[in-house]
Amino acid sequence: MPAGSVWDRFEADPRDPAHTALRASDADRDVVLGVLRDAYAAGKVDTAEYERRVDAALEVVRLGQVLPLLDDLASTRSPARRARRAPEGASVREEALATFERDLRDMRTGWVALSVLLVGIWGATSVTAGYLLFFWPVFPVLAVGVGYLSHRLNPEKHVEELEEKIARERRRRRED
Repeated sequence: MPAGSVWDRFEADPRDPAHTALRASDADRDVVLGVLRDAYAAGKVDTAEYERRVDAALEVVRLGQVLPLLDDLASTRSPARRARRAPEGASVREEALATFERDLRDMRTGWVALSVLLVGIWGATSVTAGYLLFFWPVFPVLAVGVGYLSHRLNPEKHVEELEEKIARERRRRRED
């Protein structure tokens, strides 16, 4: 079994810090048990270690508990942070989720870049003036941050809006 495919079989990637607190499902525990079974069959773990890990796997409650069981059996290297694209023929929901994740990442990157730029300008002008000027970057940084946080804290609303937009675009394409 390729190391990369193990993580794709989980409902959510346990290597992602955002998912470590999510509750593990029976299917997630079955993935762990399958990896352990394959490792035991390949002689990677002895009987005592296999039994210890199987017992621990059956007790897994959160996805974060999976990593210690598999860290030496499958690559735990975090997936590359790249734009997630919906697969060809994906449902409207899948495409909306992929678009939302990409938009959220872009918003966060823009917020950080704007913050760094404005604080840099403030710092340069303060150095030029010879004293610390009023910290004016707080206003645009907070304004942009509020927009980002509203998306981050209310994802379902934004995903639903994207679903409607994608459904309209698909209907329009079918009509053309």
